Amino acid sequence: MTITPEPEAPPEIRELHRAHRQTFAQQEQPMPTDGELIRLADSNDVPKQAHLGETPNGQPVYVNLEGPGTGFTGPGALDILRYLAVDLLRQSSNYRTQIIMCTELASKLLGLPGPDLDHVAATLPGLLIVDSHENALRHFEETFFLRRRMVVERDSSDVDELRETDPGEALPVVLLVTELDDEVYEHVTAPLTCGQNTGVGALLLGSWPGGVTLLVSDAHSVETAEGRGSDRFAGARLLNITADEAAAHVQQLASVESRDAHEIAHPPDDSASDWPGTSLVRLTILGHPMIHVRDQAQSLSLSWLQLNTLTYLALHPNGVTRDQLCAALWPDESGKDIHNALRHLRSALVTATGYKNPDPKKAPFISASTTKDSAIYRLDPRLISVDLWEYEAALEETRIAPGATGRSSALAKAAELCAGELAQGLTAEWIEDQRYPLTRSQADVLAQLAELLTEEDPERALAALERARKLDPDTEETYFRIIRLQLDLGRRDDASRTAELLRQHQHGLGISGDYQTEKRLGEMFRT
Repeated sequence: MTITPEPEAPPEIRELHRAHRQTFAQQEQPMPTDGELIRLADSNDVPKQAHLGETPNGQPVYVNLEGPGTGFTGPGALDILRYLAVDLLRQSSNYRTQIIMCTELASKLLGLPGPDLDHVAATLPGLLIVDSHENALRHFEETFFLRRRMVVERDSSDVDELRETDPGEALPVVLLVTELDDEVYEHVTAPLTCGQNTGVGALLLGSWPGGVTLLVSDAHSVETAEGRGSDRFAGARLLNITADEAAAHVQQLASVESRDAHEIAHPPDDSASDWPGTSLVRLTILGHPMIHVRDQAQSLSLSWLQLNTLTYLALHPNGVTRDQLCAALWPDESGKDIHNALRHLRSALVTATGYKNPDPKKAPFISASTTKDSAIYRLDPRLISVDLWEYEAALEETRIAPGATGRSSALAKAAELCAGELAQGLTAEWIEDQRYPLTRSQADVLAQLAELLTEEDPERALAALERARKLDPDTEETYFRIIRLQLDLGRRDDASRTAELLRQHQHGLGISGDYQTEKRLGEMFRT
């Protein structure tokens, strides 16, 4: 067996490793072991600060990632921002941090041309690069309002309490990195200075009166520091890297992420495959809501508000009024600008698809028609297809299909679309009213398909029943049908495990040890 040595790192990376080791030596601290580094990398703790350098007496200084933000000016400012961006990307793969930058600034900071920048952005989960400065501000502002709404709806004091009460919710610190201009003051001041922690922050090129501003010399030391809490930065020497070093480092990070993703070898995920349909956009709301753009592998990332808007419109294909849409999206508030929200949503879809609107007088993707009393908004079915619409059409086909063959074909078509709870993860009153009926409907479709397949293809019948059980685990009859089929196939051990799953589920519902259930199970296993 031949062992292939690991390729030697580029000179820039070797220099960074040397500087990293030297830092520990200067502080007379031992280098962390591989095990310690692995534990640190697997930690889900969201970082509150980033190490920025050290004071003249050797004490470390840190920059806050959440809160009022930090501005950098002077000839050394870019090198400091480069270091911070790379250091945060290094620890972002477990969804602890997310950096938002526009393409122009990202290329300047990371020293990468367009194609290489696209690869890095697609590979590193903690890096969101958008096409323009304006869209970076928009995404940051929407994140702030989403977080603030989550805090209110879940009766929490701030995002830290949300992280503690629901550790499964991914709430990374979202960090805007941008150059200061008038638009930044207009859109970013409120999120950064509102006084309530929503898990957002900013690193800004320019003087920032809302937080701390550091004037950095070409030798990367702090010449002046202004703002509340700025005393700790006085005279500090800050960590920095050049554009070449940043490019080498992020490219290495991207290659490691790509290799790790390949080595994990997850089974193929149909949801991540290219959407080959005839419509430009595919909206799936059975299960986790997702937006697929034709011929693109990655689903489109939209804000909570935008997903809610599309889902609500999908549930009302004939259209809704402005008042209905406002009441659904902002049930406790009035006077919201629905036109602005729809404009941002349409803009996101146009940007993602490259759609050229042939009629500028008509809004794309979400049409608006005027009546005597109000405007009616609806999804444009020529541009957007929805899995729920196709599912309901397949159900109608099962009702009118002539003969068993036609009904079986329609059921199979509907079963392919049974993917889970309606808009799983979204919380709204108007969703809750329709969730369980749709869940039961999907479970019934799968159960009916299984009944038709039992004789000719028991394996497919069993798979359909298992999907029905996962969709609606409260239906006891589904467990019995699975057990009966497993016993017919001679899989007694599998049947015993299914019976145990039923007992465990009933125990969770507080009805464990039900006499009728145990009597029926006993009869099934005896016969």
